[in-house]
Amino acid sequence: MQQNKRVNLETLCLPSKLIKWIGNAPLYENSGLSGARTFYIDNDHGAFLKVAPSKSLFVSSKLQSHLAKHSLSAPIILYISKDKDYLLSESLKGKNGVSNKYLSKPDRLSRTFGLSLKLLHEIDIANFTIKNKMSDLIFMANNSLFLQNHLDLLSDYIGISYAETAKEEIMSSVGILNNDSIIHGDYCLPNIILDKWRFKGFVDFDEGGIGDRHYDIAWGLWSLAYNFKSSEYGQIFLDAYGRENIDKEALRVCGLLASME
Repeated sequence: MQQNKRVNLETLCLPSKLIKWIGNAPLYENSGLSGARTFYIDNDHGAFLKVAPSKSLFVSSKLQSHLAKHSLSAPIILYISKDKDYLLSESLKGKNGVSNKYLSKPDRLSRTFGLSLKLLHEIDIANFTIKNKMSDLIFMANNSLFLQNHLDLLSDYIGISYAETAKEEIMSSVGILNNDSIIHGDYCLPNIILDKWRFKGFVDFDEGGIGDRHYDIAWGLWSLAYNFKSSEYGQIFLDAYGRENIDKEALRVCGLLASME
């Protein structure tokens, strides 16, 4: 586990229930770029605490709890929503997909990446109520800029596209998208955990929900192209996921959505 700067618990103003749970365990901040703060609690088993604006982690907590029942994520210990949201989770054993050990074998990693996503999309969503993610994304598309560099990285999979016309193409094609799968919403190599190449689970569900599986596929392809500077490994990813499960038109539209700023 990469440990960043150690943090003094007293400076965080956490709810008393969390303070009691953490006790005297060392606390290290591992925050990324999402705006939320993430801390690693170095106790006997390890745990993660995410702190974010109030109500912002509700969907993430529901999704993670559901996936934990399928052994696809870490169980949640506590979710508290007050002035802020506090999500305390067990730690998955292993390292994420951008550790040097896994990046050094891109063929194997790409296959594992595809097979892992297939596990997520095979979960039955019956009686699982969570927000319609595609509606959110379509709304965002009406009010967003599109990044040409994202589109360029995906061009070998979705064809040539342009940021200036992406919104219009999305709006004319939304009817082909479905809301029939649990989607991660930010499916990239840092968000899978592996232990000696065994898939242990997904992390960071802030962008998740019920939506079209091609959105995750598009992000997976982008992540591989970004990390390996080649479209070769995306082809391995698609083979592992199952090309028979991929609709080219839906993948193109989801690729355009994934290019939003």
